Amino acid sequence: DYIMTAEPDIVPVQIVERSNPYGRVSRIVLPDSSRVWLNAMSTLSYPEQFDDNSRMVTLEGEAYVEVQPDASRPFVIESGPVSTHVTGTSFNVKAYEEDGLVEITLKSGSVDVHSEEEGVTRSLQPDQKIAWKQQEGLGEVRSVVAEDVISWIHHEFVFVRESFATIARTFERWYGVEFIFEDRAIEEEQFVYHFKDLSLENSLRIMKQLADFDFEISGRKVFVRASPE
Repeated sequence: DYIMTAEPDIVPVQIVERSNPYGRVSRIVLPDSSRVWLNAMSTLSYPEQFDDNSRMVTLEGEAYVEVQPDASRPFVIESGPVSTHVTGTSFNVKAYEEDGLVEITLKSGSVDVHSEEEGVTRSLQPDQKIAWKQQEGLGEVRSVVAEDVISWIHHEFVFVRESFATIARTFERWYGVEFIFEDRAIEEEQFVYHFKDLSLENSLRIMKQLADFDFEISGRKVFVRASPE
């Protein structure tokens, strides 16, 4: 006799989404025991359980990841136009959409960074960084101090020859404010600066000693302008 068998139930993949507001860093343990530190104004999406072939997560914003080694299941972090492929390593991905920039920094192990649109893949070694920019694609691999790049997980920030505009974007995510520059030259001023657990006002006061500008904090807005002659 012919016996009808029921179709096996297809269990939909449950996606977990974790987001941080401004000023918050959270630590997440993934289903494979990989660890993620998620920065302010960032979102990480991942399946409740990884499948047998791959471990894929999606990032908007910035995260530092320590991947649990598993050669049979590559770990892939998708961040807009760039995906980073690893088996077991620690690395940082910064991919805030409004920056038009994706930066990958390797602390240990090795990673392959792939740009789908260009069909280009580049490999990183520890203390190396690569950036993808709109209109430019993947740039050249360059040397950095990875510990400085990931200092944010300890609520520290190390800026080495970064523009005021770049620092301001970090401050916006950290303190929940909006910077309004009234002078383009100040916006492009570069700083070497290290701070930890400082208030926004104290941070700006220190920077003011390094460059000639005035600032005014009004509610959630920060106005920056040239000092009067």
